[in-house]
Amino acid sequence: MCMAIYNNGSDTICQYFEIGNLNSVKRGFDFLYKIGFKTNSTTCAFNDTASGGGYLMGYNETLRRSTYNGWDFKYDEVSENWIFESTGVTMCPASGWKLSLYPSGKNAEITHAQAVGNCSSKNSDSHISGVETQEEYDYLITRAEGLGWQTWPLLKAAWLDGTRKPECVGNSSCQGITAFQFTDPLLSENPKGYLWNPNQPDGLSNDCLAFIVNPDRSYGIEDELCTRSRSADNQTPFVGYACGSIPKVY
Repeated sequence: MCMAIYNNGSDTICQYFEIGNLNSVKRGFDFLYKIGFKTNSTTCAFNDTASGGGYLMGYNETLRRSTYNGWDFKYDEVSENWIFESTGVTMCPASGWKLSLYPSGKNAEITHAQAVGNCSSKNSDSHISGVETQEEYDYLITRAEGLGWQTWPLLKAAWLDGTRKPECVGNSSCQGITAFQFTDPLLSENPKGYLWNPNQPDGLSNDCLAFIVNPDRSYGIEDELCTRSRSADNQTPFVGYACGSIPKVY
């Protein structure tokens, strides 16, 4: 190792280790601690200037909230310095807030527009949510099972973020997730959490996305007509929606 700089959570203070004074580095469990590296190109990897990033999850015991700290790094060729940037420690607005699957209330059957309105009314910055990862998809399943949807005699479904792009309405060349646009500000350009039912999406005029309980009690995502409050076969009412709130730095 050529040089190391250590930051213990302060925005302005770093500790610098001279060459030869640091033999090993071990990742700690405190999510505030960060370690950055700069190497000597004569003995270490040459011109390794690829940028990157990551995140750290934690929990604030006092506020009883999950925490998230995202970070990115890049190499500035002019100053020949590595630049580390952090989102800061962000949290949801209150304990218990997270991406969730909300029932519509009294099993009311709702359209996609009604789902968007119901979600927006929960918080000033809440929004109907997309599904970024397999982990989020699995959480929706856990939430659906917690609501008893898997054992309910009548099949159920929940609206998700995602509407067909105008240029893809009736256009068979638009395929898969790329045929849809999203309002969830935290979704990436190519979210991996939309795990489709077989042969889905299949409707060139079915313009909204929904999380569905299937007849065999498995789960999947399908495209459905936005203005319907039941599936096309009239067997599955839309009685919920995925909703979340943007985390903030507190």
